[in-house]
Amino acid sequence: MTYIIRQAQQVDLERIQSLLTKAGLDVEGIESFIDYFLLMEDEVRDDLEGVVGIEPIENVGLLRSMVLQNAGAEEILFLLQQVIKLAKTKELKELYGMVNSQNAIQLFQLLGFKEIDSNNIPRMVGESKAVRKQIPVNNPIFLQYSLENVDK
Repeated sequence: MTYIIRQAQQVDLERIQSLLTKAGLDVEGIESFIDYFLLMEDEVRDDLEGVVGIEPIENVGLLRSMVLQNAGAEEILFLLQQVIKLAKTKELKELYGMVNSQNAIQLFQLLGFKEIDSNNIPRMVGESKAVRKQIPVNNPIFLQYSLENVDK
């Protein structure tokens, strides 16, 4: 399968919300940062196969809302590489992610994300509604990525 990855636009909001809702993820507030989302679409069928979003929080971003259907590690890594580039284009300084599986940690680490203690995440990230919802439920592992050495 061949995929197209592109930045989301306001007209994509309903499709994104539908995919995220099917995956059981929170869609509250995403309309306010829709331009921080990337879509992965099937080039032939034009189906939405994946989405990843960044919630901008001051000068950092929180990765959230990552859903991929029928995708392998290669597609996941490629989509993550593209979201790193998007974050750099948006002039963010760091990206933070929350994961709850060893496989996910390993994929993120392949791209240079570092595992950090939840006590070391910036206060503004820790106060994010998305983070506050996840900590008591999933006890996620936090990952951090510095964007200072990334080319746009």
